[in-house]
Amino acid sequence: MKKYIISVLLICFYFTATSTSPNETVRKGKAAEKTLNENAALKLYLKAIKQNPNNIEALTGAAMMYSNIGSRQSKSSSKTAYYKKAMTIAKKAFQLKPSDAHTNFTMAVVHGREVYVRALPKTKISYSAKMKKYLDRAVKLNPNHKDAWTLLGLWHYERATITAVEKRFVKLLGGLPNGTLSRATYCLNKCYQLDKYHIMNLLTMGKVFRSLGKIDQTKLYWKKGLSAKVVRLDDKIYKQEIMRRLGQL
Repeated sequence: MKKYIISVLLICFYFTATSTSPNETVRKGKAAEKTLNENAALKLYLKAIKQNPNNIEALTGAAMMYSNIGSRQSKSSSKTAYYKKAMTIAKKAFQLKPSDAHTNFTMAVVHGREVYVRALPKTKISYSAKMKKYLDRAVKLNPNHKDAWTLLGLWHYERATITAVEKRFVKLLGGLPNGTLSRATYCLNKCYQLDKYHIMNLLTMGKVFRSLGKIDQTKLYWKKGLSAKVVRLDDKIYKQEIMRRLGQL
């Protein structure tokens, strides 16, 4: 009987020791992201969520992957379906940890994606305002969150460069917080100080300087973006945009 009990305990110990923990699964998901395999990363994050439904890194990781993969869908219905899943998971992560910079950043990303698929202008404006709210919270909670600084800089750039007609239309539908090119530059420089080869940041910096008529600086940042290493799947798209814009100068 004693030998039987010892055998059972050894078997239990073996399966416990060899089973993959949620944190280990998340680590594998992050590794898949680094190899630009977002579909594999998504599967791993979803697996980690099954192992632990309250794992913040798994939840934010899955929400980001749904958002990223959804943005590259050709069909509007498929894009919307991915974004819906991203929003649901991002909200859960935020509810679990509202004072975390990355849960706020993830909420900003999923709300930003919705701006481009919503049909009603008033709904677009609402999502854009929420996007900025979460970005402001993210950089306040973590001043070194370079992705949040980049996205906040992009928000200010796009807000500052809408047409006069669009500005009147936005005001008529409830308005948005002010956005300026100077604030865009400030936010983008924050990211640049943390990562001088952040391709999305370099693309956006070039856009800002192009709007300011500073062509030499525009070329400087865009050329730097072209030489930067691709570290995420969207970087390839950003490089293509940089090449297109450089060709138009």
